[in-house]
Amino acid sequence: MVVADDPIAHLLRRIAFLATPDDVAAARRLGAAAVVEAALAGRPYPGADQGVPAGVVDPLARPFYVRTQPGGRTAHGVLTAAAAQAARTAAAALHDAASAKTAVAQRVLARAAEDDAVVAALFPPTGAAGAAVPAVAAVSATPAPAGAAAAGSAASGSLRIYDPAVDLVAAQMWWLDRMVRTPWPLRELMVLFWHNHFATADSKVGSPALMIRQNQLFRTHALGNFRDLMQAVAVDPAMLIWLDGNTNRKAAPNENFGREFMELFTLGLGYTQADVASAARAFTGWRFDPQTGRVVFDARQHDDGEKTFFGQTGPWTGPQVIDIALRQPAHGPFLVGKLWNFFVGTPPTDAALGPVVDAYVQSGMEIRAALRAILTSAAFSASSAMWTLYKNPAEFVVSALRAFGRPVLDPLPASTTAQLGQDLFDPPNVGGWPGGLSWINAGTLLSRFNFAERLAATEPGPALAPLARLLSAQGGASGTGAASATGATSGTGAASGTGAASGTGAASGTGAASGTGAASGTGTASTAASAGRGPDAVVSQLVARAGLHGVSAQSQQALSAYAQAPAWSVRTETEKLAGLIHLVLSAPEFQLK
Repeated sequence: MVVADDPIAHLLRRIAFLATPDDVAAARRLGAAAVVEAALAGRPYPGADQGVPAGVVDPLARPFYVRTQPGGRTAHGVLTAAAAQAARTAAAALHDAASAKTAVAQRVLARAAEDDAVVAALFPPTGAAGAAVPAVAAVSATPAPAGAAAAGSAASGSLRIYDPAVDLVAAQMWWLDRMVRTPWPLRELMVLFWHNHFATADSKVGSPALMIRQNQLFRTHALGNFRDLMQAVAVDPAMLIWLDGNTNRKAAPNENFGREFMELFTLGLGYTQADVASAARAFTGWRFDPQTGRVVFDARQHDDGEKTFFGQTGPWTGPQVIDIALRQPAHGPFLVGKLWNFFVGTPPTDAALGPVVDAYVQSGMEIRAALRAILTSAAFSASSAMWTLYKNPAEFVVSALRAFGRPVLDPLPASTTAQLGQDLFDPPNVGGWPGGLSWINAGTLLSRFNFAERLAATEPGPALAPLARLLSAQGGASGTGAASATGATSGTGAASGTGAASGTGAASGTGAASGTGAASGTGTASTAASAGRGPDAVVSQLVARAGLHGVSAQSQQALSAYAQAPAWSVRTETEKLAGLIHLVLSAPEFQLK
């Protein structure tokens, strides 16, 4: 695969979910260093991608609804207090909410959506005195997505209620929607990074509400001070349950957290079993009280005796043990190395990593300082570092939704990330997801292509509808084999199966992201949005919306061939547009960042 080496586009691909030509042009006017500072501060600059604007992002993760109206149009918003209470009352009558798991919760909430009291609270009769009307997002121009399993309710349409506090899928939808809508993508990428670094799974925690609480903690400290973050995580309710802090008592210390906080969170290897035992004793006495929702410290269950930890002896507490660990020489290279792998990908040399470690340590463990040093380093901007990382499943789904202005209104994005190997809020083990090539195989590629097909099949919104009309201005070859380069001559244009983007060198197995394949612009097709008309102009605009900035000549040829295919290969121009969107999202370049 041959694509353009553009340092500004490369920077945006790594710190945001999308980098359209407009974003790149705005960033180039500002300069790379200023873009980095704006991203670290959460200060959008003129022309920067602001995310999908429609609807609301509820930072409190309150219950929300999606209502499908006649004709397939949807409205969505946060439930009012009255509607939420009515929904939970109806759910409680159907099932004990305290024991509800995800599958049960989904069925209960679907049944609650049919309850007359819930519908009345959500959609009171016109003119009802004192009726509480929920915040309703702008009605979209698209029908309900195929993945939405709405419950029947009011005669005017169907209604589905999602409660992130009890339903893991709803919690995943809530977080993915934040990623899609955020004007500060770097912060959400760091929340994703910390979720994997401090990997905690709902499969053991058993509370989506506590997983969201931890997620909010990561958001608060995403770009702050690592010591503050580590101290907060140590007494986070989900972490106390996950690594057995709740059962860590003076008479019977539990070593799980004491070991993992060193090996996985702060230092890597190099500790001793004696250090593990001392750390476990230091953290005794902390527990989460589910009745009050608070973490409490029980001094009677805390071991206040002397402990030796990394050669230092004293009556250490948990916070003191954390401070001792963070002063070890291994900490800086360990944490900076994980950040480097997430943002750069290529193995760092000592010469490249050293200044980043120095910046991090000298700043007092400020995460912003480490990221600033990484993102402004010569190694980060080198051509050998470009196109070397696969998008993880969440990045793939979110970038596709942001590219085409689609909010998260049904479970499809959440189920897709799970099928692709990244079940948000439920990593496989304490080590998190391995990432890298584990994201790409025959099965996950097919799932990526299938998601692209289902997303593309949704009726285009107002911003995309004119492109379908542009396709009618046929230009270029219209021979019988025009679409053969993509293999996508089916009715939907949905390059199905594992050959979905064959002929383009599509993200195949082990070689797709190699640094050597990311050479300079020889043979590169420009993706600047064309002001012309006809199929090639549509291809250019779709590629630009997808944030590819540069695609290989092979990909450009395949897309153009499909766009110029004769009328008999697809039934309508809208279907042809859907086929093009599918192919763009299935292109090898879209799998990389």
